Amino acid sequence: MPGAYIGSQTLGGCLPLALTAEANIAGSVGIGAPEISGKIAGLLNVQGALTIAPPSLQATIDGVAAVGLQLQAAFNGPTVTLQVGAIAALLVQLNIQLGQLNAYLAFDMQLGTPGVHMYTYSGRADRFGSDLATVIGAGPPGALPADQTGAVVLAAVAPQARLAIGAFCGVSI
Repeated sequence: MPGAYIGSQTLGGCLPLALTAEANIAGSVGIGAPEISGKIAGLLNVQGALTIAPPSLQATIDGVAAVGLQLQAAFNGPTVTLQVGAIAALLVQLNIQLGQLNAYLAFDMQLGTPGVHMYTYSGRADRFGSDLATVIGAGPPGALPADQTGAVVLAAVAPQARLAIGAFCGVSI
């Protein structure tokens, strides 16, 4: 029979290349998310420590400058400068990166969605509809006649395109 019911699987089971890509990215996300979160927390601590409220602002700045000069003289080393604007900009950048990682994690969760029914077809173009109709029949297994159903049919004629679709979906067509 040119058409076949592959079975009910997860979305990732229907898209094995997506699972492969997910596995390759997962390592960097597993390391990246905690690293970015740690950097954000550290910068927020530095930013909080740098927050100075009036009325002692000038006295605090003068005191910090004096201590800095004393440390520089004592160690004869470079001056350390903390730029609040640079810290804020870095926080924005890290929050954007964390948002991108969270978007990836949402995609990862979708790959585990169960209940995706998959069908294949390989045959003559003029028989596509009737051959597939014999396999699909009244809908996916367990569906009632009035159930709302969604489907995606990927079709190709060129051998390379058929191989690509088959490889992407993990089937031979």
